[in-house]
This record gives sequence, structure tokens and C-alpha cells, in this order.
Amino acid sequence: MIHNINIKYNNLDYFPNIDTKKSNYKQVLTEQKSCQAKYSQLNMKACFAPYILKNKVSFDGRIYREDCKSLPGNKLDYICSDTQFFRDPISLMFLTRYLAQNFPDGTHIANFGCSSGEETITISTMLQGINQDRKYTITGYDTSDKMLDIAQKGIYEYDSVKDFKKNLNRHGFNDFSFYFDGDMEAGQEESFQVKNEVFQDILGYKKGNIFEIDKILEQEDEQAKNPGVIVFRNAWYHLTGNLDPQVYSDYNLDTVRETVKKIHKILPENGILVCGNSEREHLFYDNPEFLDPLVTEGGYDFSPFHNVLKEEGFEPVFYSGCQRPYDEVYVPIIWKKISN
Repeated sequence: MIHNINIKYNNLDYFPNIDTKKSNYKQVLTEQKSCQAKYSQLNMKACFAPYILKNKVSFDGRIYREDCKSLPGNKLDYICSDTQFFRDPISLMFLTRYLAQNFPDGTHIANFGCSSGEETITISTMLQGINQDRKYTITGYDTSDKMLDIAQKGIYEYDSVKDFKKNLNRHGFNDFSFYFDGDMEAGQEESFQVKNEVFQDILGYKKGNIFEIDKILEQEDEQAKNPGVIVFRNAWYHLTGNLDPQVYSDYNLDTVRETVKKIHKILPENGILVCGNSEREHLFYDNPEFLDPLVTEGGYDFSPFHNVLKEEGFEPVFYSGCQRPYDEVYVPIIWKKISN
């Protein structure tokens, strides 16, 4: 039985001086910088790879609003489906430590905007060091039938899983063959199948939009209905409306605020919301002070998006380097519920 397999890896020592039960997030930021410098060789910074759609649209993993109008089928199948295994893993290491300290008896994780499943698999993998009794479960939700089909089949190409294997080695997990069937020596010619027995009963996928999170979770079983963690990374611009990556002032926070209110109501005490580290995620360009040395050398946590989160009862507990070329600017990506 999978329950008896000796799962390697315990990442709780990555943040030895951080007590995640406390809210001193400036100390957290300082500790993170030290930790991230120490592990800089891991090359944590995630970067969207450009792609071409119909040999016409090519840019940083997103599709312009005007281009979407002429696309056939479900437009959500085209908009920013880019994802990858082990994206910003230091933040997920912190998430593991946070869960071990604040939810020692287990909880559910609702991963919205899961795309083709790489992120959901990564989170579940990183939790395995504290999840041998399978008390932490996760559901990936996405609006795209196309992406969910890929996630549910669990079949990935070599270029995708090679980063998974690389990070397994870096962080001391089990061997690649523990998680996937397939011959890495075959390279590009091979496809790789997720081993269902590894993730059985702890990972699943369903269709869902975070804007309807209250209605979606009402239909779940008791544990999934009450998640301790809600993940929605690098996708908030679908709610702000600033789909054009070159226009950072074209946004609306009404839908964001309404969604954050729902998330706050769902999460328990000390529950957390995990966001991404894209500059557009944080409306980074909106504030002219982003060039201030005090900002570029420290934490940027005062954008209109951040203010909504604070006003609705959250505070940041973890910062991450913004995506290139602003990776020296630390933005708050993990937010803790602090009030009812």
C-alpha cells in the first residue's frame, strides 16, 4: 500500500527561524531574502515561455483581448494556460511549513486556475514529506475543458517533466520513477504518465471558476467544503480585466473585492490565500513609486490589489521575488486571514 512507502523529503528546515503562527511579516521578508540568496543556485524565478498561436499571436504566454474575439470555441481554452512543475518552489516550501505548524491534523487545498495540473501535482508532491497519512488533500479547478482533460489524463511530454525530475533531485525527493511511468533516457520521443497510486485519494480535478467559489465548494464533501488553503496563482488579472500585458492601468477591482470577500468567508482562522508573483498580478506598474529604491530593494505591498486584501481581512506572511525583470522586488504572495 502507498501508505507504507517511505516517502523521502522534509522541507521544514528551509525556514528555520520563521514561526508561521506569528504575523511579523517584515521579519519573514528578511528571513526569506537570506534563504533565497542561500539557495540562489536553484534558479527559482519562474518565467513564462513565449508561444505562437496560429502563427499569428506571440508574446509572453498571454493573448491580447482583441485577438481573443476571433478565436473559435471556448475562449478560456486559449487565455494563459501556461504553467509548469515546481514554479516558485520556495513559496511552496513555506506553504508546507505553514500547514505543518497551523494545520497539523490536515486540511484541504483548493487550487483554482490549475490549468493542465502541473501546479496541483507539485503542491501535492511537496506535501508528501508531512502527508504519509494522507491528511492533506487537494483539488485543482479550472474553467478550461481542454486543460482539465490534460490534467485528468496525467500524461506529460518530456520538456515538461524534465524540470520535475531536476527539482526532485535538488530538493531530495523520491526518484522520478516514484511519480511517473516513462523512460527519461528516451527524451523527446517519450510521454510520461502520472502514477495514480501515488496521488490516489489525495488529488483530483474539477471544473470551476474562482468567482463562483462559494457555490462550487458548497457541492463538495465536508473536508473539501472547508479548505484551509485557497490557491489562485498568476491569474488574478482575469478578474481585474487587465488582460493586455502592456496595459497596467486598465483594471477593475470590483470583482476582485467580491471574490476576496467570498474567500475570506470560506477560510478558517489562520487559513491562507496563495497568489502568484507576476508583476501584473500585483498591478506593479500602476504605482509610480515602483522605481523608488526603497521599493526595489524591499517589499512592494501597497498596490490597489494589496489594499483590497488588507481591507477585507488579510495580511501578507510570505513575499516572493517578482517575475523577471523585476525579481529583486518582493511582492506578497501568501496572505493569512486575520479577522472575521
